[in-house]
Amino acid sequence: MDSPVEDRRDRAMARARTELAASYGHMVDSVFSYGAVTIDPVHLVVWVLLKGDPESIPEWFFPAHEPHADEAGSIMAAIHEMRNVVVGCFAEEAWPNAKNLDVGFDSATRVAEGGGWYYFK
Repeated sequence: MDSPVEDRRDRAMARARTELAASYGHMVDSVFSYGAVTIDPVHLVVWVLLKGDPESIPEWFFPAHEPHADEAGSIMAAIHEMRNVVVGCFAEEAWPNAKNLDVGFDSATRVAEGGGWYYFK
């Protein structure tokens, strides 16, 4: 049986997957999370793996600011928007300090070529 914090994480992740697929399905390959949330929710990391040319997708990217004006319409602007979707889903579940949630982005191809889960070590 999951703890209450794991239940909230699971609901937020399900919502994030659904919302990202609806708005960015052409870009998003997968969405997953890891972290010792039962110890402290601050340990949660959410990853969004993107489809497309790995050369055009930043590596191990954790956006922490709004996109610059010159990034409008770019993949960087879309990444910032996707982060806001994920953060919003966690905020709806009353996740502690959701606005500071670690949401990383990378290329699904790069991760696969890097060994899948081993890429994240």
